[in-house]
Amino acid sequence: CGDFFSSEPLADRKTFCNELAGYGHDYQADYGNGYCPKTFSIVGEMSWSSPSWGFDWAGNQNGTFPFNRNSTAFALDYLGAHLRGCYNGWEWWLNRSGGDLWGCVGSWYAGDWHSAAADGYVARVQDEIATHRWLQASWPTERP
Repeated sequence: CGDFFSSEPLADRKTFCNELAGYGHDYQADYGNGYCPKTFSIVGEMSWSSPSWGFDWAGNQNGTFPFNRNSTAFALDYLGAHLRGCYNGWEWWLNRSGGDLWGCVGSWYAGDWHSAAADGYVARVQDEIATHRWLQASWPTERP
């Protein structure tokens, strides 16, 4: 489990969390009413879909759960499909022609194109790549 909700409307969060509970675990019992993870897997794949984004999907979830929680292979394939589709300009909601890999990496995190959240994530990824922090002796004990 990864990111949790911060400012989304409680009714929308509860709908989503209740939908997840139908797949075997009620995260609200762990974290409170209307609180549950919205991303899952080793690659942080978002299952949440806000009604305010214009997608009227059942249970406010995009159809990736529970696959992204239960299957690393599914999650990595989904990430690869996103990056390829974004890079080629096939993800119409981003309104971009493609060719910007870092823009696509940011959209994976934020769901939109070069927003402050997306660009902040890109900067963090680029810093990790530049510093190779995972190769340092302190890595196993570091916590966010």
